[in-house]
Amino acid sequence: MLLLQLNTFQSLEEVANSLTTFVAAGSTNMAAALRLAGDEMFTPVNGDRADVPNYVVLITDGQSDNRTLTVAEVIYVTVSAVPD
Repeated sequence: MLLLQLNTFQSLEEVANSLTTFVAAGSTNMAAALRLAGDEMFTPVNGDRADVPNYVVLITDGQSDNRTLTVAEVIYVTVSAVPD
C-alpha cells in the first residue's frame, strides 16, 4: 500500500510532517517496499516527473526479512529507473 504520493505535498516540511504519523508494525519487508517504490511511487499518476531524478530513502525499524530478495529489488529499481 502506497502511503505517500509525490504529488500530495508542496514542501519538504509537509513530507517530513507526514512521516511522523507512520507506525512500524509487523515484519521488515524491504523488498516489497522497494518494489512498491519502483512500480507505483515513481509513476506520473503519483507525481513522478521525467525531468527530475528519482531517489529512494528507505527508513526501517530493523533488518530485512530476506536479504537476497531485497538486493534483487535494489537491482530491479535501479535498472528500471534507467531511461530507454
